[in-house]
Amino acid sequence: MEESPSNLLNFLVRWIHPWQLLAGLAFYCLGVGVGYYTGFPIDAGVFWIGLSIIISLLLSWQYIKGYYALLFLPVNRKRTNLQTKRIHESGLLLVIFTFLAIGAVLTVILFAREKMNLPALVIIGMALLLVFFDAIPPFGLASRGYGEVTRAVIIANLIPALGLTLQSPSFLPFLMKLVFPLTLLILAIELAISLEGYGQDLSTGRLTLMVRIGWERGIPLHNILILAFYLLIGVAVLTGLPWSLSWPVLLTLPVGLFLIWQMLQLAAGAKPRWKLLRYTAVGLLVVILYLYMFGLWI
Repeated sequence: MEESPSNLLNFLVRWIHPWQLLAGLAFYCLGVGVGYYTGFPIDAGVFWIGLSIIISLLLSWQYIKGYYALLFLPVNRKRTNLQTKRIHESGLLLVIFTFLAIGAVLTVILFAREKMNLPALVIIGMALLLVFFDAIPPFGLASRGYGEVTRAVIIANLIPALGLTLQSPSFLPFLMKLVFPLTLLILAIELAISLEGYGQDLSTGRLTLMVRIGWERGIPLHNILILAFYLLIGVAVLTGLPWSLSWPVLLTLPVGLFLIWQMLQLAAGAKPRWKLLRYTAVGLLVVILYLYMFGLWI
């Protein structure tokens, strides 16, 4: 029995993580926004080409992880299941190479327009290398419980750095003062959200960062990361980050403390309120990104 095109399409759609794509878009705009804030003229064509490269990279990354997850998935002896698995593997490979080819062509276009510089090329290379180590065995950082770290580095550091360097490479130190604290915040949010599925992940053998380090250490680490985020914002202000960008973000400290309080309650054995925890964690990141965007672009 052959696999219908609609079933194959549904399978491929399942591997798309829209929240990761949205985060990539937001952080890319954050990087470009630093160039705009510092008075550098934004090249609209380069902006859209760079964004397309980011989308191609993220989709390739998601499908590579999907391919290897499917490749090592056991099948029963039924011929139809084995045939379906092979069709899905072929479909994933085709999509992976398509998006990688799109990214390569767009990079060549930037070279042809003399818009590709060495820092941007290095950042693209680093992102591809991290995707390789994250998704492909025998490294497979995602399957070893370090996927959250890789994701935080790529989304919060390399993507905004690419957005900025394609426009204005000279302001990269300015950007780092913004995005390095956000890397810690993203890791904290990943830990908080993964706590809901901790028991299931533990029973199925799925390694997340929280499972790898254990909730006894994961909850204190989450709280330290939240506090470190606000501390680094203060340090960034002392080292030259404009106060006009920083003070609105510091106003979110009560929300960060509320998130810490929820985690402490869970550690003490209180009844879980997962929806509230999830909304608080994601909402904190969304509000902080909005405040930065408003300060950079408006």
